[in-house]
Amino acid sequence: MEIILMTFNRISHKWTALLICILALAACQQETPEERLKANVEAVENVQEDHRSASEDVVDAASALAARKQSVDDAEAALAKARKELRGIQKELEEEQKLLQNSANDTAIFRLVQQKLLDAPELENSAVRVTVINGVITLDGQLNNQNQVNLAESIAKAAPGVKGVRNFLKVE
Repeated sequence: MEIILMTFNRISHKWTALLICILALAACQQETPEERLKANVEAVENVQEDHRSASEDVVDAASALAARKQSVDDAEAALAKARKELRGIQKELEEEQKLLQNSANDTAIFRLVQQKLLDAPELENSAVRVTVINGVITLDGQLNNQNQVNLAESIAKAAPGVKGVRNFLKVE
């Protein structure tokens, strides 16, 4: 038994010695509080620098975004102005087309009525002045009798596209 205890004591001392060596080695590798403080201060400074850099990036991005938004706003305003101008131009064009159409219609009505008046044997040797404005015919002149006045008016009213007839014909 004594041999077992001596062996155990020797083993126990070896393990104790090994444990002391491990603890000593661990103690040697641990940082001092000053070293830990310095490392933590450096880490905080690094985080603060990263934060400043990120903040600058955010400010730059916000500035770029504001400039882009202003560009978009300016483009939208220019587009709205161009659309308004286009609507005005379209309206003017429609009015001019209407005037041209009326003018073409007026010319066609004038020629048709003038030809019908010239072709009417009852109106031979008479002078009837015909004007057409926006589909309204104006007859002016002097005729020999009321039948000629009525015939000239009925010829004018019968023309296609006529909106009205103003008869200023007089009997001599």
